[in-house]
Amino acid sequence: ARLGVNGKAPLKKGEFVYAANYLYRGTNSNDISLGDRMTILASFQKELQNSYGHFVYEDGLFSGYYFKNSIGSAVISNSNEFSTSLFAGFGYYFSNNLRFDVTLPVSVYKRDGWLTDYSVYLQIDYSLKAQN
Repeated sequence: ARLGVNGKAPLKKGEFVYAANYLYRGTNSNDISLGDRMTILASFQKELQNSYGHFVYEDGLFSGYYFKNSIGSAVISNSNEFSTSLFAGFGYYFSNNLRFDVTLPVSVYKRDGWLTDYSVYLQIDYSLKAQN
């Protein structure tokens, strides 16, 4: 079960996008109590339209805390984690409903370490309501 709030606010040169979520994970089929998760996101998005198409630039901050997992009353060590990442990426609208994104997040802090890793995220979003 997930409880969250998200939205966006217009800025002079783009939009401020925000989200905060709490995810209750419960117990899995192996009777492991999965730790809940809390996350926040804050980003800036700028839409760019030109003769090549409709693009989006985005950069921001993502932070999360993962609570400890447990089996019965025994806590699983190293199953909790706090992390904060900075990210930047581009998106391309194939249509008003379909968007493809490439994002590069770099961890600033993760489980007692600084600048420990980076990733590349590929994402496809389909919106049931067409974007203008």
